Amino acid sequence: CEMNFSHHEFNMGDNNGVSALMWAARLGQVEMISALIKAGVDVEAVDDNGDRAIVWACKHAKVYSVQSLLKAGSKVTRHERDRSSPVLYASQAGHIGLLEDLLKHGGSLDCQNIEWQGPLVLAAKYDRADMVRHLIQRHFATQLDLRDRNGSTALMVSALQSSASAVRVLLDAGADVNAANSN
Repeated sequence: CEMNFSHHEFNMGDNNGVSALMWAARLGQVEMISALIKAGVDVEAVDDNGDRAIVWACKHAKVYSVQSLLKAGSKVTRHERDRSSPVLYASQAGHIGLLEDLLKHGGSLDCQNIEWQGPLVLAAKYDRADMVRHLIQRHFATQLDLRDRNGSTALMVSALQSSASAVRVLLDAGADVNAANSN
């Protein structure tokens, strides 16, 4: 039994616009990703929230999914509707290897979402202490007190979220304990 599908059918999504490729990326189904790509699926298609398959893979730290999507031409530098990017999601997930892969493919640590939260703030917010340490060593040693839209630093955000491990890393790195936001 041979199945014939149009490219459009492969790119169709569920009620939220989530396509088969996005689900495969989220679940780490590399063989399914390869089959869909071979069948002509659009790797840059977006769901109803404006997220692409690579974002779904980064949100769930599926390294092999990301690698397959990058090989197929998915863009690391393209930002989503909320200004988030694969780099921000990898930082939030706390997956250092994934972050480094994205940076090798053109991703940048100089990015922020719509709330002006960059990689350091997001890693701290979700208590990803190893990622916080890595980001400080790699890029943010002199920028520990960058502020988000509310004027909060990574230390403030991590303290608010009770992210104790991230708080310790930030304090050890010299984050300003007296910084205050506008609230």
